[in-house]
Amino acid sequence: MSVPSRLPHLADDEIHLWPMRLASCNEDAGHAVLPWLAAYLGVSPGDLRLGRGPFGKPALEDAHARLSFSWSHTGEVALLGVAWELPELGVDIERDRPRPRLLDIAGRYFAPDETAWLAAQPPEGRQAAFLRLWTAKEAVLKAHGQGLSYGLHRVGFTWNDGPAAHGFEGDLAPASRWSLVEPAVGPGLHAHVAWSDEQRTRRVLLPGGEEPFAHAPV
Repeated sequence: MSVPSRLPHLADDEIHLWPMRLASCNEDAGHAVLPWLAAYLGVSPGDLRLGRGPFGKPALEDAHARLSFSWSHTGEVALLGVAWELPELGVDIERDRPRPRLLDIAGRYFAPDETAWLAAQPPEGRQAAFLRLWTAKEAVLKAHGQGLSYGLHRVGFTWNDGPAAHGFEGDLAPASRWSLVEPAVGPGLHAHVAWSDEQRTRRVLLPGGEEPFAHAPV
Protein backbone atom coordinates (compact mmCIF):
# COMPACT_ATOMS: atom_id res chain seq x y z
CA MET A 1 0.00 0.00 0.00
CA SER A 2 1.55 3.27 -1.08
CA VAL A 3 1.38 6.44 0.99
CA PRO A 4 -1.76 8.43 0.07
CA SER A 5 -1.03 11.70 -1.72
CA ARG A 6 -2.67 13.50 1.19
CA LEU A 7 -2.73 11.99 4.65
CA PRO A 8 -5.57 12.88 7.03
CA HIS A 9 -4.89 15.31 9.85
CA LEU A 10 -3.58 13.54 12.95
CA ALA A 11 -5.15 15.19 15.98
CA ASP A 12 -3.40 15.24 19.35
CA ASP A 13 -5.92 12.78 20.79
CA GLU A 14 -5.82 10.29 17.89
CA ILE A 15 -3.92 7.14 16.99
CA HIS A 16 -3.92 6.30 13.28
CA LEU A 17 -3.55 2.68 12.20
CA TRP A 18 -2.51 1.72 8.67
CA PRO A 19 -2.58 -1.92 7.56
CA MET A 20 -0.36 -2.23 4.49
CA ARG A 21 1.00 -4.86 2.15
CA LEU A 22 4.75 -5.16 1.72
CA ALA A 23 6.32 -5.80 -1.66
CA SER A 24 7.45 -9.22 -0.38
CA CYS A 25 7.79 -11.07 2.90
CA ASN A 26 11.52 -10.24 2.75
CA GLU A 27 10.97 -6.47 2.59
CA ASP A 28 12.13 -4.60 5.67
CA ALA A 29 8.96 -3.31 7.33
CA GLY A 30 10.92 -0.55 9.05
CA HIS A 31 12.12 0.77 5.71
CA ALA A 32 8.58 0.53 4.31
CA VAL A 33 7.05 2.75 7.02
CA LEU A 34 9.59 5.59 6.80
CA PRO A 35 7.74 7.31 3.91
CA TRP A 36 4.57 7.27 6.03
CA LEU A 37 6.31 8.89 8.98
CA ALA A 38 7.88 11.48 6.69
CA ALA A 39 4.48 12.26 5.14
CA TYR A 40 2.94 12.90 8.58
CA LEU A 41 5.83 15.22 9.40
CA GLY A 42 5.91 16.94 6.01
CA VAL A 43 9.56 16.10 5.38
CA SER A 44 11.61 13.79 3.15
CA PRO A 45 12.29 10.23 4.41
CA GLY A 46 15.97 11.05 4.16
CA ASP A 47 15.52 13.75 6.79
CA LEU A 48 14.50 11.24 9.44
CA ARG A 49 16.87 9.74 11.98
CA LEU A 50 15.90 6.57 13.78
CA GLY A 51 17.26 5.86 17.21
CA ARG A 52 16.77 3.00 19.66
CA GLY A 53 15.61 2.93 23.25
CA PRO A 54 17.46 1.02 26.01
CA PHE A 55 15.87 -2.26 24.87
CA GLY A 56 15.94 -1.58 21.13
CA LYS A 57 12.56 0.06 20.57
CA PRO A 58 12.86 2.36 17.51
CA ALA A 59 11.98 6.04 17.80
CA LEU A 60 12.49 9.16 15.74
CA GLU A 61 15.18 11.54 16.92
CA ASP A 62 15.81 15.27 17.11
CA ALA A 63 13.11 17.63 15.80
CA HIS A 64 10.89 14.73 14.69
CA ALA A 65 10.75 12.92 18.03
CA ARG A 66 7.23 14.26 18.71
CA LEU A 67 5.79 11.70 16.28
CA SER A 68 5.49 8.34 18.04
CA PHE A 69 5.03 5.12 16.08
CA SER A 70 5.00 1.34 16.27
CA TRP A 71 4.90 -1.27 13.56
CA SER A 72 4.50 -5.01 13.22
CA HIS A 73 4.41 -7.39 10.29
CA THR A 74 3.39 -10.94 9.51
CA GLY A 75 4.46 -12.24 6.12
CA GLU A 76 3.67 -9.57 3.54
CA VAL A 77 1.23 -7.66 5.75
CA ALA A 78 2.33 -4.88 8.10
CA LEU A 79 0.53 -2.63 10.57
CA LEU A 80 1.72 0.88 11.42
CA GLY A 81 0.44 2.97 14.31
CA VAL A 82 1.24 6.68 14.66
CA ALA A 83 0.38 9.33 17.26
CA TRP A 84 1.75 12.57 18.62
CA GLU A 85 3.75 12.38 21.84
CA LEU A 86 2.85 8.83 22.82
CA PRO A 87 6.11 6.98 23.57
CA GLU A 88 4.29 4.00 25.09
CA LEU A 89 2.50 2.95 21.88
CA GLY A 90 2.64 -0.61 20.54
CA VAL A 91 0.95 -2.59 17.78
CA ASP A 92 1.05 -6.26 16.87
CA ILE A 93 -0.45 -8.19 13.96
CA GLU A 94 -0.52 -11.94 13.28
CA ARG A 95 -1.82 -14.03 10.39
CA ASP A 96 -4.31 -16.79 11.13
CA ARG A 97 -2.36 -19.89 10.07
CA PRO A 98 -2.25 -23.41 11.53
CA ARG A 99 -0.36 -23.67 14.81
CA PRO A 100 -0.68 -27.33 15.83
CA ARG A 101 1.38 -26.86 19.02
CA LEU A 102 -0.28 -23.72 20.29
CA LEU A 103 -1.15 -25.24 23.67
CA ASP A 104 2.50 -26.21 24.13
CA ILE A 105 3.51 -22.64 23.24
CA ALA A 106 0.95 -21.24 25.66
CA GLY A 107 2.13 -23.60 28.39
CA ARG A 108 5.69 -22.38 27.92
CA TYR A 109 5.08 -18.63 27.65
CA PHE A 110 1.65 -17.78 29.12
CA ALA A 111 0.42 -17.73 32.69
CA PRO A 112 -1.08 -21.06 33.87
CA ASP A 113 -4.64 -19.70 34.08
CA GLU A 114 -4.39 -18.37 30.51
CA THR A 115 -3.20 -21.75 29.24
CA ALA A 116 -6.04 -23.48 31.08
CA TRP A 117 -8.52 -21.04 29.54
CA LEU A 118 -7.19 -21.74 26.04
CA ALA A 119 -7.34 -25.50 26.59
CA ALA A 120 -11.02 -25.15 27.54
CA GLN A 121 -11.90 -23.40 24.26
CA PRO A 122 -13.64 -25.38 21.48
CA PRO A 123 -10.97 -26.73 19.09
CA GLU A 124 -12.41 -24.79 16.16
CA GLY A 125 -12.01 -21.47 18.00
CA ARG A 126 -8.84 -22.13 19.95
CA GLN A 127 -6.41 -20.78 17.37
CA ALA A 128 -8.23 -17.45 17.02
CA ALA A 129 -8.38 -17.13 20.81
CA PHE A 130 -4.65 -17.83 21.03
CA LEU A 131 -3.82 -15.18 18.42
CA ARG A 132 -6.09 -12.59 20.01
CA LEU A 133 -4.39 -13.18 23.36
CA TRP A 134 -0.90 -13.23 21.83
CA THR A 135 -1.36 -9.95 19.94
CA ALA A 136 -2.78 -8.25 23.03
CA LYS A 137 0.23 -9.30 25.08
CA GLU A 138 2.79 -8.38 22.46
CA ALA A 139 1.21 -4.99 21.74
CA VAL A 140 1.60 -4.08 25.42
CA LEU A 141 5.18 -5.36 25.51
CA LYS A 142 6.08 -3.41 22.37
CA ALA A 143 4.55 -0.28 23.88
CA HIS A 144 6.58 -0.81 27.03
CA GLY A 145 9.72 -1.14 24.94
CA GLN A 146 11.35 -4.28 26.29
CA GLY A 147 9.44 -6.70 24.07
CA LEU A 148 9.22 -10.45 24.54
CA SER A 149 12.27 -10.53 26.80
CA TYR A 150 10.10 -8.97 29.54
CA GLY A 151 8.02 -12.17 29.67
CA LEU A 152 4.62 -12.84 28.12
CA HIS A 153 3.44 -14.40 31.39
CA ARG A 154 3.97 -11.05 33.14
CA VAL A 155 1.25 -9.44 30.99
CA GLY A 156 -1.78 -11.26 32.33
CA PHE A 157 -5.24 -11.26 30.80
CA THR A 158 -8.66 -12.66 31.55
CA TRP A 159 -11.35 -12.86 28.86
CA ASN A 160 -14.63 -10.95 28.58
CA ASP A 161 -15.56 -10.71 24.88
CA GLY A 162 -11.85 -9.88 24.48
CA PRO A 163 -8.69 -9.60 26.56
CA ALA A 164 -9.04 -7.75 29.87
CA ALA A 165 -5.88 -6.82 31.78
CA HIS A 166 -5.25 -8.81 34.93
CA GLY A 167 -2.10 -8.87 37.03
CA PHE A 168 0.45 -6.87 35.04
CA GLU A 169 3.82 -7.17 36.77
CA GLY A 170 6.83 -4.95 37.37
CA ASP A 171 7.21 -1.76 35.34
CA LEU A 172 3.95 -2.46 33.50
CA ALA A 173 1.85 -2.19 36.65
CA PRO A 174 -0.74 -1.05 37.34
CA ALA A 175 -2.77 -2.59 34.54
CA SER A 176 -5.27 0.27 34.83
CA ARG A 177 -2.85 2.68 33.14
CA TRP A 178 -3.03 0.72 29.87
CA SER A 179 -5.57 0.94 27.07
CA LEU A 180 -6.14 -1.68 24.38
CA VAL A 181 -8.09 -1.83 21.13
CA GLU A 182 -8.55 -4.78 18.78
CA PRO A 183 -9.01 -3.31 15.27
CA ALA A 184 -10.51 -5.16 12.31
CA VAL A 185 -7.53 -5.11 9.94
CA GLY A 186 -8.61 -7.71 7.38
CA PRO A 187 -9.77 -11.31 6.97
CA GLY A 188 -7.48 -13.91 8.46
CA LEU A 189 -5.60 -11.33 10.54
CA HIS A 190 -5.58 -10.53 14.24
CA ALA A 191 -4.19 -7.32 15.73
CA HIS A 192 -4.11 -5.14 18.82
CA VAL A 193 -2.90 -1.64 19.60
CA ALA A 194 -1.90 -0.79 23.18
CA TRP A 195 -0.87 2.46 24.79
CA SER A 196 -0.45 4.28 28.08
CA ASP A 197 -1.23 7.98 28.30
CA GLU A 198 -1.90 9.71 31.61
CA GLN A 199 -2.49 13.09 29.92
CA ARG A 200 -5.41 12.50 27.58
CA THR A 201 -7.95 10.04 26.20
CA ARG A 202 -7.02 8.66 22.78
CA ARG A 203 -9.18 7.59 19.83
CA VAL A 204 -8.05 4.86 17.45
CA LEU A 205 -8.90 5.30 13.76
CA LEU A 206 -8.16 3.39 10.58
CA PRO A 207 -8.10 6.21 8.02
CA GLY A 208 -7.95 3.71 5.17
CA GLY A 209 -11.70 3.20 5.37
CA GLU A 210 -12.54 1.26 8.54
CA GLU A 211 -14.83 2.64 11.23
CA PRO A 212 -13.11 4.44 14.14
CA PHE A 213 -12.60 2.54 17.38
CA ALA A 214 -13.36 4.35 20.60
CA HIS A 215 -10.90 4.49 23.49
CA ALA A 216 -11.21 1.28 25.50
CA PRO A 217 -9.39 0.78 28.79
CA VAL A 218 -8.23 -2.81 29.29
